[in-house]
Amino acid sequence: EKKVPYLMSDDDIKAFFKAVDEYYPMGNVSEFKRLAYQYKVLFRMIYCCGLRVSEATHIKLEDIDFEAGTVAIYHSKGRKDRLIYFSEDMKNLLRQYLDILWNKYGVRSQLLFPAQDTGKFFQNASVGQKFNKIWERTVYAASCVQKPTVHSLRHSFVVKRMNLWMENNEDLKALMPYLSKYLGHTSVDDTFYYYHQISQAFKIIKSRDGMSEMIIPEVHDETEKDG
Repeated sequence: EKKVPYLMSDDDIKAFFKAVDEYYPMGNVSEFKRLAYQYKVLFRMIYCCGLRVSEATHIKLEDIDFEAGTVAIYHSKGRKDRLIYFSEDMKNLLRQYLDILWNKYGVRSQLLFPAQDTGKFFQNASVGQKFNKIWERTVYAASCVQKPTVHSLRHSFVVKRMNLWMENNEDLKALMPYLSKYLGHTSVDDTFYYYHQISQAFKIIKSRDGMSEMIIPEVHDETEKDG
């Protein structure tokens, strides 16, 4: 049994990225300013592309095809490789990000998100700690019963995508294998796992399915039949 991450609402996500953009490191140190700027882009890529933390932090510049709008993900969970597509606004953000990284901070690295040591990747623990630190600055941190993690950004990407398809009357059964491959899941069942415990899902399913009350049949006790 897996622990289901906290699903961030639209308000949560807006508040988080507002806190990300307002975050400013203590001390007038160029290197710390550079890292703070990188987190703004890193967290957006995790959320907008539904990436695992380690997938985002291990992207190399040679893995990105700006013309095609793709990123190659290598040796991910289960030793699987895949190609993901990113939107036009993400493409523009990455171009702007690299321009600032190169020309303002003078960092030329083979990594898309170089750590403090520009030849090394960000550590997952460091990204998680930074997420927590920024989340604590949001207006919802004090009242949130279940604390989100950086993985909640990927989780929210999946649920929002599935909700959008259902709201638009798309064929979910036909589209799910594509989403599963995009996420790097072994099977569609792994993708549905993100969804099945989310209360918002059932509201959308019920509103879209007039036969919803007949989906789960009544269970009869076999001992009653035998008696």
